[in-house]
Amino acid sequence: MEFHYHHYRSQLMDILFFPIMKKSLLKEQLDVMQASEVEAVQDVLEISEQFIGLLQPYQKRIKKYFLKVGISHLPEILYRQLLEEGQDPKDLEELLALFEACSAQTIQDLVLSLLTKEERKKPLEEVDLVSLLEQQEMTDAERWRFNWAFHHPMELIQGLCELYHDLYPLYQPFMDKYQKEVRDFAQTVDLEALYQDSEFDVMGMLYNTQKTDCQLFVLSPWYIFNIITYDPDKDSPAYFYIYPRVGHFLKTRSKLTDKTVRLMLKSLSDENRYKVLRELVKEDAKSKDIAEKLGITAANVSFHTQKLVNAQLLFFNTDPGSNNKYRLNKPALKMLLEQVAEDFGIKD
Repeated sequence: MEFHYHHYRSQLMDILFFPIMKKSLLKEQLDVMQASEVEAVQDVLEISEQFIGLLQPYQKRIKKYFLKVGISHLPEILYRQLLEEGQDPKDLEELLALFEACSAQTIQDLVLSLLTKEERKKPLEEVDLVSLLEQQEMTDAERWRFNWAFHHPMELIQGLCELYHDLYPLYQPFMDKYQKEVRDFAQTVDLEALYQDSEFDVMGMLYNTQKTDCQLFVLSPWYIFNIITYDPDKDSPAYFYIYPRVGHFLKTRSKLTDKTVRLMLKSLSDENRYKVLRELVKEDAKSKDIAEKLGITAANVSFHTQKLVNAQLLFFNTDPGSNNKYRLNKPALKMLLEQVAEDFGIKD
């Protein structure tokens, strides 16, 4: 696999992710971090709190125009599609101009792509959006926003572009401060060596995409996540999102700490949460169906799911070949079982 990195592309993707930052996301990250990890990113956590505060007056507009499911969001997939079509904007102004030049059908198709894969194969006039939204694990307010966005695609994209015009001047000073770190990491990283001794088989997942090329996006260090995504039905590259301090996290998480063991065992000790985990990793798992099967509310399923994510037992699933929203963190679960066996002298 050949990796391609362009600094300006990473900068643009970095900006597009900015509205995703909020206090709840920061809290979720802090809840699962080890003390040494918090220390390694203390500077960017403090900066994150600053620009999250700056985002507060814009939250109403962000909710209306910034459509997302999990980590995937409309501006991100629209930018990737433009790259695949041969467009290669060099700055935000050029990118937003290309956004505004998109057709209503293009935007509607991408709105659907956030909800389902199958419906994209149908003509837009045959899509039963109401039924499709009812199947989604989201609030009524989120369903309304998706419904509005689908029926007002040009108003959506115009509002989104105006939002980025207003947000970028606020974000640019924070991003610029860490561009040297981002650039230095991107120019020196050896991905094979970085993940060689890690429990996270990132390189294996990349090669399993069967793509020959991979676009590497190196984001600012406050985006503490690795994402692999690709479209198996298109002649397009795989995409890998990474942050420059990932090496520290890989080292600290190669062995479970007492805090992580406690979080995992606490999560698994709840009978309903254990059952929810067991159901979530099955193919085509849906919160509504799990709730009916277990005799609990959909809200309870969502609550247990978030606890499982916080305990590092579940990840958001970025594999387009799967219909599951989450995937089991098998390496972490395996380490937990091995740790319990070691602590209590259980031998094979």
